[in-house]
Amino acid sequence: MGGFKGTLTPIIIPAFAPSRDVLLGLVRGLEALGFHEFVIVDDGSGPKYEETFSALAENPRVTLLRHAVNLGKGAALKAAFNEVLNRGGEVAVTVDADGQHHPEDVFKVAKAALGNPGQLVLGRRSGEADQPLRSKIGNKLTALIFKAITCAEIHDTQTGLRAWPGALMRRSLTSKRNGYDFETEALLEALHDGISLLEVPIRKIYFDDNASSHFNPLRDSFLIYWVLVRFSFASIAGSLIDYVLFTFAFWVLEDIPESIIVSRVGATLFYFVMARNMVFRQKRKRALIQFAQYIALVAVLGAVSAIAISFMHDNWSVPVLLAKAISEGLLLFVSFGVQRHVIFFEKCRA
Repeated sequence: MGGFKGTLTPIIIPAFAPSRDVLLGLVRGLEALGFHEFVIVDDGSGPKYEETFSALAENPRVTLLRHAVNLGKGAALKAAFNEVLNRGGEVAVTVDADGQHHPEDVFKVAKAALGNPGQLVLGRRSGEADQPLRSKIGNKLTALIFKAITCAEIHDTQTGLRAWPGALMRRSLTSKRNGYDFETEALLEALHDGISLLEVPIRKIYFDDNASSHFNPLRDSFLIYWVLVRFSFASIAGSLIDYVLFTFAFWVLEDIPESIIVSRVGATLFYFVMARNMVFRQKRKRALIQFAQYIALVAVLGAVSAIAISFMHDNWSVPVLLAKAISEGLLLFVSFGVQRHVIFFEKCRA
């Protein structure tokens, strides 16, 4: 295939068991606005949809890629990215096949991408009155968790209308995610690579309470949140190591302050390296300064934890190990906040 010749960005549409009228109408609407290059992926829809995709393939502006079986939205996007990049494209707009995205909004996102080269442009759905409950809850919860973990305030983390810069498309080709979690991981990778994010307001369009969507609220939400859990693995692993070391030290020493020191010393280096590279994913050379700040934080929180454990044990007869779990659980939020806003502050940006 030749390179892209249109003045607007190529359009990528991953499709699984789509409505014929909706998908063909979407392509016609985008053509009317000046889009002339389409990469459409049939993600294993099956023989029932052969006529729909055959009709699309007859359009000279459409490049049709086909999966023999359903591999997932992420896999479909990667196949399309590979096609776009091989043909010299350096930006592409992804559009859902279920009619949720109005052609005029696609045009708006494409123009924003062309005016802000290298940025990841997200179509931010606005208004909640007509939004299905499952979408409303999912969007708000994911945005809240995403902000808590990354510091980045993205209002619509699950939008499928995105303008992808070439750098992020290349980065995403090596992702092991093949489902809806692929798009969440891409946001994390964009932040890690210093790719700026731009949100453009778009309208919401839902048909029959979004019944045509193939998003499985239980399965796909779990996959999305699991991406975020893996992103904060260092916090979980560091806390477990600290707790295990404290338990062993207290069993041997039977002294709370000394056990706190043992557990903190044992877990500190591991947690700092993991936090710097996995949670806040720093690239700038401030490691020594950050390590000194982190040691100070560990010392202060260690002292507070020792006092809290002793107080709960001596005054309320709370078992030491339970008191340790309670105090560390509460201090975890303080620790994360200080790291996010003070020690590793350069990653905290919208």
